[in-house]
Amino acid sequence: EHKKGSNRSTGEEQAQTIAGVENIQETAFLPAGIESKKGVNAVVLKGYGEDFNWTHFESYIKQGRSIDFGVDEQNEIIISEQIAKEVQVELGNKIRVNFIRDGKQVVRVFKIVGIYKTGLEEYDKSFALVNIARIQEFMDWSEDQIGGLEVFVEDPQDTELFTQFINGELIEQQGGLHATSIRDRFPRIFEWLDLQDINKVVILGLMLLVGIINMITALLILILERSNMVGILKSLGYHNGSIRKIFVYYALNILLKGLLWGNLLGLAICLVQREFSIIKLSEEDYYLSVAPIEIPWLELVGLNALTILVTVLFMIIPSYLVTKIEPVKVLRFK
Repeated sequence: EHKKGSNRSTGEEQAQTIAGVENIQETAFLPAGIESKKGVNAVVLKGYGEDFNWTHFESYIKQGRSIDFGVDEQNEIIISEQIAKEVQVELGNKIRVNFIRDGKQVVRVFKIVGIYKTGLEEYDKSFALVNIARIQEFMDWSEDQIGGLEVFVEDPQDTELFTQFINGELIEQQGGLHATSIRDRFPRIFEWLDLQDINKVVILGLMLLVGIINMITALLILILERSNMVGILKSLGYHNGSIRKIFVYYALNILLKGLLWGNLLGLAICLVQREFSIIKLSEEDYYLSVAPIEIPWLELVGLNALTILVTVLFMIIPSYLVTKIEPVKVLRFK
């Protein structure tokens, strides 16, 4: 058992995990083919036992239910929505699944009790879920023989660290075993996610740059439009610093109002999208059918604070235009 924050060796160094292990479950894989009117669709049967954590997977089951491990006399199976369309079957139908054993084709009949959809095309088109006992029976395995163990960590950032730990300290003494992280198994998905992180930084940077330029422009216009006022204030004894503060405070007031209304409008759109899923996406390109919404309040507050700080710092530079205004010249043309 691994507890949160425990130190784990990664070679010459010691590293500390953020959290611990959420669940460990047995699994086994078996290549097979599902018969259809058009031929045979290749799939991989993924066997699970009673230790399978359905809480993660139930949200992806669009029709039906999970496998009943207590009574599985009908060889229950859960297939993806994509596979169901390809083989033209529905919930409750029975399908013929082909295996190759000792060079001969073997057929088993399974009943579809559930249809799932994760939106990950690579996964959906490849895997069907069955009771691990069915694979053990077909492979002539005993109940304690499995194909592998799946380890779910509480924090995704610990994935690589746990993989290194398992390979380095638990498996190196057992020949022929190896631990692979989900990032290594599905690299395309994680490369796409990393690309979105880069896009996020670029977009936020461009938005901040545009905001800075707009506020600098607005401040310059304010100063030029109020040049007579600046001349009067200087003639009354106001220092340049005091006058500059007036314009910076006024521009800051405009900035705060803009952020307030911008945040309210943005949050309203996000909440509507989260509840009603108005914005749709192409699953082939984005691995998702709708634009997902998560509101990280801490990051939101930090982003607003950073915007205010950076924009105010940049507004100090154009405020120096006040020092170039001479009372005699501006009041002459009043």
